[in-house]
Amino acid sequence: MDSVRIKSEGGIANGTKVIDTVTGAEIQGIERIAIDLRAGDLVRAKIDLCAVQLDVAAHAEYRVASPKTGDMKAVRRIEFADGEVVEF
Repeated sequence: MDSVRIKSEGGIANGTKVIDTVTGAEIQGIERIAIDLRAGDLVRAKIDLCAVQLDVAAHAEYRVASPKTGDMKAVRRIEFADGEVVEF
């Protein structure tokens, strides 16, 4: 499952479906969907599943606000004052 589409018909939870955009199949076992919309930030959806066999591939990024602009940016590495480096 590369990506999903969240569709709410009728504007109530009972009509809401989560669809696999590649196969078009409805994903079963959805317990909760939380969508977080913040100005100037990424739109995030958290989907809680119950007792579903799942194989998910995802791209994860470590993101922080730029101290110069405040824009959220992906981080390639962190270098600490003591010289320790963490690569992503």
